[in-house]
Amino acid sequence: MKNNSIEADLPKILIVDDKLENLIALEKILTPLKLNVIKATSGNEALRLLLSYDFSMILLDVMMPAMNGFEVATLMHANETTKHIPIIFVTAINKSETYMLHGMEVGAVDYLYKPIDPIVLLSKVRVFVNLYKIRNQLEMTIAQLSDSQDQLEEKNKELKQVSEEDALTKIPNRRFFETQFSAILEKAKQQKTIVALFFIDLDNFKFINDQYGHEVGDALLKAMAERISNITRAGDIVMPSREFTTVARLGGDEFVIVAENIDTCANAIFIARRLLKSMVEPFIYQDITMIVSSSIGIACYPTAGKTVDEMMRAADGAMYRAKQSGKNRYEFFTPVINEYNQRRFLIEEGLKKAIEQHELQVAYQPIVDLKNNHVVGFEALLRWNNKKLGVVSPQEFIAIAEESGSIIAIGFWVLDQICADYQTILEKTTFTPNIIAVNIAPIQLQDPDFKNKFLTITQQHHLPLSHFLLELTESALIQNPNEVYEHIDQLNQQGLRFALDDFGTGQSSLKWLKNVPISVLKIDQSFVQGAPYKKMDSSIVKSILSLAKSLNLEVIAEGVETAAQLQFLQKHHCMMAQGYYFAHHLLLDEFIKFVNNKK
Repeated sequence: MKNNSIEADLPKILIVDDKLENLIALEKILTPLKLNVIKATSGNEALRLLLSYDFSMILLDVMMPAMNGFEVATLMHANETTKHIPIIFVTAINKSETYMLHGMEVGAVDYLYKPIDPIVLLSKVRVFVNLYKIRNQLEMTIAQLSDSQDQLEEKNKELKQVSEEDALTKIPNRRFFETQFSAILEKAKQQKTIVALFFIDLDNFKFINDQYGHEVGDALLKAMAERISNITRAGDIVMPSREFTTVARLGGDEFVIVAENIDTCANAIFIARRLLKSMVEPFIYQDITMIVSSSIGIACYPTAGKTVDEMMRAADGAMYRAKQSGKNRYEFFTPVINEYNQRRFLIEEGLKKAIEQHELQVAYQPIVDLKNNHVVGFEALLRWNNKKLGVVSPQEFIAIAEESGSIIAIGFWVLDQICADYQTILEKTTFTPNIIAVNIAPIQLQDPDFKNKFLTITQQHHLPLSHFLLELTESALIQNPNEVYEHIDQLNQQGLRFALDDFGTGQSSLKWLKNVPISVLKIDQSFVQGAPYKKMDSSIVKSILSLAKSLNLEVIAEGVETAAQLQFLQKHHCMMAQGYYFAHHLLLDEFIKFVNNKK
């Protein structure tokens, strides 16, 4: 049948009659409904069209030659694609109940009798077209819901992956690890088995990240994660009754491994040794080759702890002990480490409140001009008397203050206190210190606000910057060197001077003399105390003095304790010195008394 024009957005209805005039009449009646009316003049043509289009319904004449309406309906009902299309039979010959039932049996939903009443036709067709629209809308909604469900499931998978997987290394993250570890410990409790936790931290990672950039640092972390994962794969380590459960990255350069069902805690040594060996294999990235070691802390359940937090603290403390003992090694958690960790925790917490609790004091050790034995300045040393811990040595708490970050606030408090004490010294003595030596930690130089705060404090006290001598160690210069150099250069342009502390003990001291505006070298006390009786120490001191003279640098010898050491330094033209031979570190009142007695 030709002249069937189709508009894509309108529902389609098929009308079938062997008489063209009947088709035209039906189409005209249906015009108000805005349908795609498709016409067929035979049963065969109707079946072909039914396979080509999705019809909302069919108006089917019963009496047609070759194939009547009942036969068309029977074939439609037998086809899975067309069996559900509503059929309204159109007939003029029989209204008997038997006739109508036969039509219903072959798939009809209703009858229309000729001559057709337009109102009845429109109302019946409208019902089925609306049902078709509702069905299509439901199908679309179901499809959308299905798509949304698929998207939701995919998103849930992504979220689950993000929540459980470390984005950089693609191994489990801290959250997943803690959940798994908790279940492992519960299982170990029920089965009375041993579980080993390995806490792994890369040595000097921050320096590598600062020196080479985050791209190299990230590549290193991914490589180390792969090495750690390889170690835990079956057959890689010969160890009795072991079963690895998980490897995870906690964050930064910290990784963990959990091993279940080990016979004894001592068997964890097998894993630790293989880890250390694997980690120090050369790491190559583009044209950069480096060797990176690690420090490992080992804690075993149930002796080291019975909860996730207890085990983590124990393994972390053992790892920290490994770092303090020289790095590239492993340490087991022991009661001694537990005591050490508890004290370290108390120190860290105490430092947070040390300023507001008024527990800090600044002591001063005189710096003496060796030509005339006059005091020319002092080195400031921080003292801390904690209410719970008592007097804590600077050698113990300064390192913890640097690691925890509290040294930044404490450092500014020290500077402010020095400036205030300086004014008191001027008021109570005739002495004007030309050298105010202050130790600066690496983390202080990396603080972007350090320069401005330093200048603000000194300006508030009207203290000349030229009097200050900021003492740096090589570790301060090594960490994030570009940023540190910039801060040093800016402060030097303001008039501040810098000393290289513990000179002679580092591996590349001459590099700093070339690149950093150093004006003073401080000879480490380990060399001074060996002179003049130990030949090697004496030679080192003389070499440093000769080097300083050639570079036009001043020298301060540290740790002078005997007259023989003093005479040796004077003989070889050392400019200045400090040490117990002259005075210990003195509180302000003691220092004032010392200076007044030196007149």
